[in-house]
Amino acid sequence: MAIAIVFVLHTFVLTFFTVTSNDFYPVYSVGDKVMVNKLARKDCHFGDFLVYTDSVHSYLSQVEALPGDTILHKGQRYCIPMACCQRCSCPDCRYLLVNTGRQMVLIHQHLIVGKVVRKEELMSIRGY
Repeated sequence: MAIAIVFVLHTFVLTFFTVTSNDFYPVYSVGDKVMVNKLARKDCHFGDFLVYTDSVHSYLSQVEALPGDTILHKGQRYCIPMACCQRCSCPDCRYLLVNTGRQMVLIHQHLIVGKVVRKEELMSIRGY
């Protein structure tokens, strides 16, 4: 029974990610384990850390721009689209601009594994 509960929690609610680079030092260092809340995938804000996947690897990143935000790239202004395309009727179809520590990447919201639970949030949950 306990194994089944852990399996369900790991599959649908929480997972863990091991940081593989020092791109976000001093916040996260190589080898740090972070808890990822899979239920908070759609609740991203500027500055949040999240984990996304390209179906082969998972990456830690930080949100830099949200749908509707205007960014400046090589002297040109671009607006992050509110929807991925005209043909899609999915209400969750959005793009986010994230910083991977080495580059800025426009990712589809469906690729997000979840939002990283910060150490401060864990402490407040535990009552410290």
